[in-house]
Amino acid sequence: MTESPPSYEGVHVLVAEDSPVQAQALRISLEAKGFRVDLAVHGAEALEMARAEPPAVVISDVEMPEMDGFQATSAIRTRESETGEHIPIVAMTAHAMKGDRERCLEAGMDEYIPKPIRARQVYEMIDLITAGKMPDVPAPAPVEVEEPAPVNVADDSPPLIWEDALEGVGGKEETLRELAALLLEEIPRLLEEMRQSMADGNAEELRRAAHTLKGSARLFAAHPTADAAQNLETIGREEHLADADDALSRLQTEVDLLVDHIRNVILA
Repeated sequence: MTESPPSYEGVHVLVAEDSPVQAQALRISLEAKGFRVDLAVHGAEALEMARAEPPAVVISDVEMPEMDGFQATSAIRTRESETGEHIPIVAMTAHAMKGDRERCLEAGMDEYIPKPIRARQVYEMIDLITAGKMPDVPAPAPVEVEEPAPVNVADDSPPLIWEDALEGVGGKEETLRELAALLLEEIPRLLEEMRQSMADGNAEELRRAAHTLKGSARLFAAHPTADAAQNLETIGREEHLADADDALSRLQTEVDLLVDHIRNVILA
């Protein structure tokens, strides 16, 4: 007898993600399966929403302004120590570095998913979390690197790989076009944040903005843009701001090609 697929109808999921592109990608994928989704743009908002209406699952980005995913998780777990409740929390991170999973678990999260997030990956993780079937054995340790290596792309590589991006959203072209329109809105804001952070000498804000753009670009398999953003993220993390101007120029070149491709090919 064939086992019936799980029913997600009405299951409440709270997504905490400051990138509109990445938040909407998750929302669309989850709602397609019947989940009821609320969105928070940072950890403080997620904390208040979880207090007002505890969700079945929280899916939280690690990197957010005002209050990050670790801080929000700590606050939720502190409250739960008094109530006896437990909301499953799944972390999202674009780092995928050695020790990330352990750090998430130590912070009180139940599991983590590396970005870019894929629809099927989210469904499987929610099944595991909500059914209490988390594996007892640790996940295989990732390669020990300081930063995931950029994707090797040829000089004539396309600005994005449509087939890979489409697979990431469950094969729905209309969804991908909707997200592409959001990306066109997000890119100028993030670039301006990078320029302002460089003018202010604020390496941390530069790192955060570049990190967000990297995650959104990876969602579209826009590897040239993602790699250039990752380079700026590294510059911000290591506080080598003297190298930032050249890196931003490279990023701007890749972004211009990506935006042109989205406007004239995907949204034409």
